[in-house]
Amino acid sequence: MSSLNKYYLTPLFRTILDKPEPGEIIEFPDYNYTRYNLFVLRTKLRVLIWKAWNREDIRILFETKKFEGKLYIQATPMIGNKINIFDLSKQIQYSNMIKKATSCSLDYAVVFSGKDIVYRDINIPGFWVLNILPYLNFPVNGRVKHRMGFYGLEVNVYGFEGSTGYPSFPADFRNVIEYIETYTEIETTLTTEMIRRYKRGYYFNPPLEIIKKWNLKLKLDSKTKKGSFYSPNWIDRRITNPYGGVWNFIHSRVIGDTRIKLRVGGNLVKYHRISKIIPKALFCNYNLVVNIEDLKEANQIIFDVKNINDDIGKVCVFRVISEKYIKDYIRITNSMNLKDTTFYYKDDAFGYELFFSCELNDLDLDVQIVIDTIKRKTLKFISH
Repeated sequence: MSSLNKYYLTPLFRTILDKPEPGEIIEFPDYNYTRYNLFVLRTKLRVLIWKAWNREDIRILFETKKFEGKLYIQATPMIGNKINIFDLSKQIQYSNMIKKATSCSLDYAVVFSGKDIVYRDINIPGFWVLNILPYLNFPVNGRVKHRMGFYGLEVNVYGFEGSTGYPSFPADFRNVIEYIETYTEIETTLTTEMIRRYKRGYYFNPPLEIIKKWNLKLKLDSKTKKGSFYSPNWIDRRITNPYGGVWNFIHSRVIGDTRIKLRVGGNLVKYHRISKIIPKALFCNYNLVVNIEDLKEANQIIFDVKNINDDIGKVCVFRVISEKYIKDYIRITNSMNLKDTTFYYKDDAFGYELFFSCELNDLDLDVQIVIDTIKRKTLKFISH
């Protein structure tokens, strides 16, 4: 138990009664709060602490402290079992948080406040969470009131009653388990639904150009028949997975990215054949990176690459300083009757580099002998 700290005191209190004389009626003290109000206050303080200091490891311990003839609730911040965690400056800041959190009625607990939702390998941005919450179907309609307020999604899970009107603190005990279970049900159900919609790429008011180019469909609210979220009516993980999912891919279009990344592996024969149909192809971390305009063009690229299903053969590959030397490599390989040539770029751990590639149609040819011959012939123009 901590000592009295005026910076941590809340305006919530109960009166102190004198010891009754023998034969007198025993009275209960007066409260200006309920246990439910403390539950709500804790959710609000957690939000304010996170917004001010990006801390989620600070928990709130509610204690009663005698002050000016009453027993006030003190909201003591703790990390683990450590109590004295704030210097004076932060104590003053925290005191202002308490004032802010208790400046209005403590009827609505905060469920979602703009923090990212992290689930396995998915990180859902907090701003997306706040945007989509008003469009979700509430899991316990009839038992709960909810609203989008200053803190985010706020819910009254007590039973619609306000912070006043309770005869005494003991009368509040009957619903402790019920409102905590309801709160948890809301949090779990809405989180599950948000994960589902995020994975489907629900995007808030994307530009009309993106809607048309990527075939996005408006998602209507089941009640209002209106909507502000769009998602693709197609699923192709070959397009979206390199970006971390559907939503991230759509977002990359919105912020101006015109590329797609297709996983093609590291086979040099495949690189050669892809670069024959995609001039100046770029390969990065085993992905083919291509600038495209829309979904139709992306599907065409995927179709073309998919048709290159044979990656067996022999190729000679040379790192080239500049495109101006490509014509010299072509002239040399033509003189050797090696006319299946191309070039492409790679962007990997070694940086951005240009490669000339020549495929040997005669599989009896020794690759190393061909490479040595070409290198010897290129020394003349490379050295000048």
